[in-house]
Amino acid sequence: MKTLIFLSVIIATLLFGAGSAGATTYTWVGASGGAWTTKTNWSPSTGYPGTTSTDVASFISATTVSYSSNLTIGSITTGYNSGAVVISFAGTTPTLSMTSFTLGGGGSSVVQLTFTGTGTVNVSSSPTTNVYLASFAIGAGTIFNLASGQTINMANNPASFSNAGTLNLPGATFTYTANSTSSTFTNSGTINATGGTFTNNATTTNSGTITLQSNCTGNFNAYSSSTAITNSGTINANSASTLNLRAPVISNGVIAVSSSTLALGSGSGNGTGFITSSNSITST
Repeated sequence: MKTLIFLSVIIATLLFGAGSAGATTYTWVGASGGAWTTKTNWSPSTGYPGTTSTDVASFISATTVSYSSNLTIGSITTGYNSGAVVISFAGTTPTLSMTSFTLGGGGSSVVQLTFTGTGTVNVSSSPTTNVYLASFAIGAGTIFNLASGQTINMANNPASFSNAGTLNLPGATFTYTANSTSSTFTNSGTINATGGTFTNNATTTNSGTITLQSNCTGNFNAYSSSTAITNSGTINANSASTLNLRAPVISNGVIAVSSSTLALGSGSGNGTGFITSSNSITST
């Protein structure tokens, strides 16, 4: 299975230097707020990522890019010390399709890739992607689709994952293996995990909706005894799915299990699953 894997050390040139024939790596050199399709914002200035469907968009410093097209590219990469990179959707619900993205950090600036605004990101089939000390964020209005059978594996102390938009995981695998109590998982939007496996052991705050459905296995583990899940939103397990809570859950929201399994148990580190709830826990 091809994967989108978050590991510890990024060597982007090794990953993409021998890319597909005809692929060009375009490095952003424009001012923050510049348009994606302005050739002079990229080096080389002969085109822009999306001129061909295998092009690489490379970012080596913090910037915001205005994106208003419907393009297919090979990948997005960020450098070791690139800081915060924001892809801001503009215009009428544009779509950006790619095979992968690579985040790399560890320098003096925490690397962050954020998609924001009303638009759609499609990730179709992903080679190994390396991320170290990096953050990934899906902003309000953004729909992020990971293709069936693909894998997101965040590991080795990424700074954070946050979703305020919609993350769709149809038959995919999502794993966030936190290596620090400072690693956080925040959802104020919608996460739909259909089939596959969803695993998270970071400190979690959910004020949105997380839905496991169609035989999906959801594992909420604890990195340490201080790791907890705070739920003021909704966590659903539907259609023969399994919700494993292996960390303390503090909930004034809704936990609903329908034709599925809710299990409490011990997780990684010192975590033990239990629920303290001031609202409904339902099982049908």
